[in-house]
Amino acid sequence: MAQDREYVIELARTVHELFADGHVDPSASEIAHKHFGDRTLGGEIIEGVRSRLTRVRALLEEDGYQLCPLSHTYYTRFRRKAPQSAAEARRCLATGRGKQQEGLLKLEGTGSAIWREWKTIQGAQAAGKSKRFLDGLLLAYENGNLAAAEVQELLANTARLAQPSKPEIAGRLMQALPPMDDHEEEAAIS
Repeated sequence: MAQDREYVIELARTVHELFADGHVDPSASEIAHKHFGDRTLGGEIIEGVRSRLTRVRALLEEDGYQLCPLSHTYYTRFRRKAPQSAAEARRCLATGRGKQQEGLLKLEGTGSAIWREWKTIQGAQAAGKSKRFLDGLLLAYENGNLAAAEVQELLANTARLAQPSKPEIAGRLMQALPPMDDHEEEAAIS
C-alpha cells in the first residue's frame, strides 16, 4: 500500500510538471507518457494511471489547485471547442453512472463553464446530504428520540465543521447575495 501511495505522489508531481508546462487538461494517457518518458506503454499502464486520478486530484487540491475530473467526451468533442451550455459542460465531467475519469482540468482565470458545472454538482450533492442530515435530526427530535440540547449540540458541532477556511471572504460574498423573496424563503424552510 505504501508503494501505491508513493506512485500516486509521483503521478501528482508529473501532473504538476504538465501544469507548469502550460498543459491545463492532461489526459491519463498524456500523464502516463510524461511520467514514463519514451518507453512503450501498454494499456494496463494507462489504465493504472486513470484509476489513480481521483487520488492524484485530491493530493493536488491539497496544494491549492482547483481541479475537476474530465470524461472521454471532453477529449473527443470539447477539448478544442469549449462547451456552449451547462448541459455540454456537464457532459465533459466524469460524474454519474458509467462515466470514467479520463483526465484533469485545472481552473485558470475565470469563466470555465466546465469547472463551474463541477462546483454546481458538488454544491447540489452537499446540499442534499445536509438536508437529509437536518431532516433526520428534526424528525428524531419530533419523535422524542433526541432532546433539544442533543439536537442543539449536533447542530453547533456541524456548523463548526462546515465553516469555510476563509470565513471573511465567504461572509462578504454571502452579504452581497440578493435577499430571498417570500416564496424562496418558504421553500428553503420547508
